[in-house]
Amino acid sequence: MFWRRGGTHYELAADDIFLIPKGQPIQYHADYENPWEYMWITFDGTMAEAYLGYAGLLNDHCAIHSQIPNRCYLPMIQKMLDTNQLTFANEIKRVGYLYEILSTLIETQSSLRTNRNQYDYSIDTYVDYALQYIKMNYDRIKVQDIADYIGINRSYLTSIFKKKLEVSPQEYLMRFRLNIAAQELAGTCRSVQEIATSIGYDNPLTFSKIFKQEYGVSPRHYREEKKEIKNEK
Repeated sequence: MFWRRGGTHYELAADDIFLIPKGQPIQYHADYENPWEYMWITFDGTMAEAYLGYAGLLNDHCAIHSQIPNRCYLPMIQKMLDTNQLTFANEIKRVGYLYEILSTLIETQSSLRTNRNQYDYSIDTYVDYALQYIKMNYDRIKVQDIADYIGINRSYLTSIFKKKLEVSPQEYLMRFRLNIAAQELAGTCRSVQEIATSIGYDNPLTFSKIFKQEYGVSPRHYREEKKEIKNEK
């Protein structure tokens, strides 16, 4: 089976995927003795080219071998066919099924990348995502949890934190927790043990030791100092 585009010939086999770019003349045909069966989807949009690029389908590389049997896409395509009636609800469903197909394609084809540490997003995006996760979960997470949540390995997480924030993820997480604790000590009457537990330290002695290393005084002395400053005002 052959497919021709702009003088370039591709010989296609079972489970291959090929792209017909928008607005470009192409010719393709099946083998006469062993004809093919194929599924096709037409779509467009501002992110179409980017998504196809993530899957390895670019204008200069328009045919790839699927890392999973193409029949795995059939149930998703069938869902699109089953929502053929023109309703707003079905329109949204079809878009959702298309994204499901594209995400499966991108995920399965990622194994073709030559650089296994290549990631989809910029360093800034990963750091921002990590900081949001820390802000919402600082009291019960470890560094590995952060890496797992955003989908990168721990060494890369450490590298981008040091590059963007000049601290390791462990240091950032510790200082974030201690900053919350300092606010609690200065603004509430909660006990040191309660505050320690609320930011993820089960042992108040460990918390007090780390707090003193960071602020130069124990949690109790820190609270007293803040009270004295308030009284002076």
